[in-house]
Amino acid sequence: MFCLECGQVLPVKERVCPRCGWSPRERVANPPDKEGTNLSSFMIPARTEPDFKIFSPPKVSGLAVTGLIVSIFIGIVGLVICLIAKSQIDKSNGQLAGGRIVTIGIVVACINMFLGLLLAL
Repeated sequence: MFCLECGQVLPVKERVCPRCGWSPRERVANPPDKEGTNLSSFMIPARTEPDFKIFSPPKVSGLAVTGLIVSIFIGIVGLVICLIAKSQIDKSNGQLAGGRIVTIGIVVACINMFLGLLLAL
């Protein structure tokens, strides 16, 4: 803490400034200073809530991961799940992540269906 009169650094347990004799309690108890001005007009009000938002990383969509896994085994079902997950991620306004997972799932599902058609012929 610093002395408001002389700028001296005050030790933690000191109640009075060793250089000028200023006391934080004296300042609070006697608001008018030497010139008679009211120090309460210079006091900064305490903030009730912070200026910043607490950052929390977005959650990965479970449906996106499920769609990727299912698209490896059953292409059309995985494709449908991935498309639903993509729609939910787009509507979440940044609350859900997993766009790349969905894209990979869609590609894997398409490859799976294409290979299935080739093997059927």
